[in-house]
Amino acid sequence: MSLCVLLLALTAAGLVLGGVLATYDWTTPGAERPLFFAVLGTFLAALGIPVVTAAARWARAGGR
Repeated sequence: MSLCVLLLALTAAGLVLGGVLATYDWTTPGAERPLFFAVLGTFLAALGIPVVTAAARWARAGGR
């Protein structure tokens, strides 16, 4: 399994968990902030990995 696919699956699971926490656990809103930043980090990593690998391939090929 690709690392990007794993990170996107973790992002989806985090979004579902955030929805559940927002709906059923409204008494503790402090749980949402760390979850939000964790989901944001996994999503940006899932997007950043292909960009970095493509840039590395481009640079290795001579840049033109």
